[in-house]
Amino acid sequence: MKHNRMIAGILALILAFGSGGCSSGPDDFNASQKGATEATRQKNEEVYRQLDFNNKDEINAAAKGLLDSPESLEIKDEGGSVIWSQKAFSFVTEDTPSPDTVHPGLWSNAQMNRYYGLFQVHDRIFQVRGYDVTNLTLIAGDTGWIIIDPMSNAEAMRAALELIEKDIEERPIAAVIYTAASVNHYGGVGALLEDAAAAIPIIAPRGFLDAAGTENLFTENSSRRQSEYLYGSLLPAGAQGSLFIGKDETTANGTATYLTPNDFIQETGETREIDGVEIQFQLSEDTTGNVAMNLYFPDTKCLWLSENCSGTLHDLYDVTGEKSSRPDQWADFLTETYALYGSQAEIVIEAHNWPHWGKDVIRSYLSNLASAYQYVFDQTLHLMNQGYTESEIVQSLALPQSLAQSWYLRQYCSSLGGSIRTVYQSYQTASTLNPVDLNPLTETETARRLVEYLGDVTTVLKRAEEDFAKGDYQWVAQITNILIQADPNNQQARYLCADALEQLGYQCESVLWRNAYLTGAKELREGADPQEVELDPLGQKAQHFLSGEAILDYMGTLVDKDLANGKELTFLLTLTDDEETYTVQLKNSVLLVYPGAVDKACKNKITTTSSGLFAILNQDTDRQALLLEVEGDENIPSVLAGCLKRPSDEFNVVIP
Repeated sequence: MKHNRMIAGILALILAFGSGGCSSGPDDFNASQKGATEATRQKNEEVYRQLDFNNKDEINAAAKGLLDSPESLEIKDEGGSVIWSQKAFSFVTEDTPSPDTVHPGLWSNAQMNRYYGLFQVHDRIFQVRGYDVTNLTLIAGDTGWIIIDPMSNAEAMRAALELIEKDIEERPIAAVIYTAASVNHYGGVGALLEDAAAAIPIIAPRGFLDAAGTENLFTENSSRRQSEYLYGSLLPAGAQGSLFIGKDETTANGTATYLTPNDFIQETGETREIDGVEIQFQLSEDTTGNVAMNLYFPDTKCLWLSENCSGTLHDLYDVTGEKSSRPDQWADFLTETYALYGSQAEIVIEAHNWPHWGKDVIRSYLSNLASAYQYVFDQTLHLMNQGYTESEIVQSLALPQSLAQSWYLRQYCSSLGGSIRTVYQSYQTASTLNPVDLNPLTETETARRLVEYLGDVTTVLKRAEEDFAKGDYQWVAQITNILIQADPNNQQARYLCADALEQLGYQCESVLWRNAYLTGAKELREGADPQEVELDPLGQKAQHFLSGEAILDYMGTLVDKDLANGKELTFLLTLTDDEETYTVQLKNSVLLVYPGAVDKACKNKITTTSSGLFAILNQDTDRQALLLEVEGDENIPSVLAGCLKRPSDEFNVVIP
């Protein structure tokens, strides 16, 4: 009933060129960056007929309440390196028309994100926006500031505080609230407080410690590499490069800090009164990451929505290591928020982007967002049950026009296709039900075999060049990628694939996809050169959060089957900080952890703390000597450490 477009296209090429075909070679492609083609210009021009650019509601909301905006903002670390720059994006101005290398809707959103600085939302509510990927929100209590989400790093937090103290006043910190477990919701806290003093509440949702500790931990290196693609950190800022990430300009690279919460919200409906301010809490777990919560301030009728609403559709299909979110769950929490606060709230503020004002506006905002997420969920299952494959649903399903016209329902920081994949993969273990797809050859082996069938590669490139001239960029990228997978040194295929990816990026409404396309093009032309970053030594940052059991789970993912082959060991592990005992067994290249002392006769014992486990992970023998008390076989720590392999710091993505 349906057709796999890629296979059908390949078969057509085999039929057309399998016997040799034309012998003339393709044009001499090159490594230079290209501008927009005529096909891309026309496609981007069509957007003006699809969206209502006369509707200024969102850009007016983005500009409302601006008190102070430094003319040139650059935030630097102690060494003088720039970690955040609004200056780099000065090419985006309110009056500059959309370049032909940028989707016009995305350009409009970039213009909205260029309103940065100190904003007054209400007499007692202020935000610093555009200093970080996350807004700093301050609620004025009777004597001090209640801080919501202290940004992602200490440098940004200090710069924001300086702006506040210059334009408003210096106040003590009355409380700090973390509304989600991603580092951008708490990483700047060290600039506010030196330690988690009992007198100052640090409030977080239940499950925060586990969620913060495990976020990206098990996929840290893979997540970092994919983040380079999605967030555009390898791209120069510009109309042919990086714009922002759809929620704020981009990501910052400052010093992430942490203080442990001392007050956890356990249930929706809990309240706190802090410095004369009443706060009501709504948990919204499994939306943005594993844990999150919304806040309502009855005195000001202000509703804080963390990342449940962000002025754009959220990316539910997370490819950077965080837990993906199902749109039906997201819709459920939004309808619950509507039921709880929709008749009361007059202001909505969020961790990203700008506020919205007015009861009617807020009710529509909540209802439309819930409708969009529920629509994706329902229609994906509807089509799946009619036999459509994942890729067919991604290619065919779009929001109804009544929703798609809303600027805050555009996919600037997301992709509708990603949300569809989240739903599909929640119910199907494969992207199709065709048994041919159950155990396919690797991408590289498939490509090698296909190239053998295709025959004359020069002829294939010539045909791909002709399709490129017609604007068929997705197909050109796919067929040249097959040639590259079969032969990574085929420079002509790499150049043509890069040209195709570049045009796809210029046409893309999702800034994450734009960044991925343009980064892929860059690496095909120049070779992969991932950022030199100092990785956390095997999860050192997570020591604040992780239980001993979670550390052992992580250790299991580091066991290399070849290094561990033939090795066996069993020991009793007692963690004094957790007050727990485990039986740990390495056998069959698997690390198994049993609760309690299941082997009473075991003579090998290690007594330590969670920090001692990290000493084993990092093969730090000096710290092992300090932190580990070993009975029986004293070689167990070194044998275990010798079976662990650190993840690769670098690996290719578009080049095999």
